[in-house]
Amino acid sequence: MKLVLTQAQQTVSSDPMGAKRFVDRALELLSAMAGRTVADDSAYDSGGLASWQVRRAKSMIEARLSGRLLVSDLASTVRLSPSHFARAFKRTMGCSPHHYLLKRRIECAKERMRTTDEPLAQIALAYGFSDQAHFTRCFKRHEGETPTAWYRRVTSESARSRVLA
Repeated sequence: MKLVLTQAQQTVSSDPMGAKRFVDRALELLSAMAGRTVADDSAYDSGGLASWQVRRAKSMIEARLSGRLLVSDLASTVRLSPSHFARAFKRTMGCSPHHYLLKRRIECAKERMRTTDEPLAQIALAYGFSDQAHFTRCFKRHEGETPTAWYRRVTSESARSRVLA
């Protein structure tokens, strides 16, 4: 893209229409780059994970949401050392493997809170938290409010939307 823009800059005074074509091409390249996901194979070239490695890691995380999951387990699944895997995962996904796992656990717990009447302690244990207090601390850190406050807000919003509909 730098080459295309340099060519546009060099031709702008002598050939404005040619420069416009170079700028249009640069915009096409930017659009194509914006359409890529973090799991594209291009991420592998820049130190990230390849798409097959992302799929395997996500699959393993989903399979072990309720249990213990070590970075070394994930790393061996995608045939990397733990330190290299952790760096590549963060570069590709935008957060550490541990943070991603916590986000997924909290998202699944939120869904379960919306759809069942199970106690928080049971939901916490079902998604790998050591107890309700641990779940509440992690939830508040990620969501900005406690699970109970979140649940009350979400249920009152859905009740209001049903009344207005």
